[in-house]
Amino acid sequence: MRRTTSDPATSFALRLSVALVFSLVGLEKLLRLWREFEAEKDGPEFLFLDEIQSSKNWETWLKHQVDFERRRRIAVTGSA
Repeated sequence: MRRTTSDPATSFALRLSVALVFSLVGLEKLLRLWREFEAEKDGPEFLFLDEIQSSKNWETWLKHQVDFERRRRIAVTGSA
């Protein structure tokens, strides 16, 4: 996603909406949606996921990615 304004209120709303997407659709559906707009390419895939704790079962999903999706490089952050 691209931020189009430097307004902090808009920035906060964008982060909030990402957390909402995680909680509503989950990580797999979010990746499928990404694929609709960005075709798969050769080489590594880089995923930067903020507020991952908003997604159900994120720990299991992340373990699966590390074990079976060798092309993916994943950075995750979250808050308590």
